[in-house]
Amino acid sequence: MTVGALGLIALCFYAGAEFFVGMFIQNGEIIGYGTRFLRGLCLALPFLNMNFLAVGVFQAVGMGKKAFAFAILRKIIMEIPAIYLLNRLLPLYGIAYAQFVTEVILAAVAVITIRRMFREK
Repeated sequence: MTVGALGLIALCFYAGAEFFVGMFIQNGEIIGYGTRFLRGLCLALPFLNMNFLAVGVFQAVGMGKKAFAFAILRKIIMEIPAIYLLNRLLPLYGIAYAQFVTEVILAAVAVITIRRMFREK
């Protein structure tokens, strides 16, 4: 349910990105930049939800080390290199899409890890 809800919210913000950014600033060039950045964030939202869910499940079942490792993997080990790489490929906008790339990869890892965990028990 939460993935669907965040997907719907992300879709609304993606479609209305220019409007929402324009609510806070009147400069057309800056609105263009902000629109692209907001859309990058919107792409990541449904996947971000899966990653938070995985960390919560790990904590709930007493796998604190796995939850901690997953959080470190997400922000430090994967997202920082993704920022550098994507900034080389997409100057200025790479940072906006680095979180999306990281969240997609980790959402797949989260689903695989949780499925394995429930199959073992």
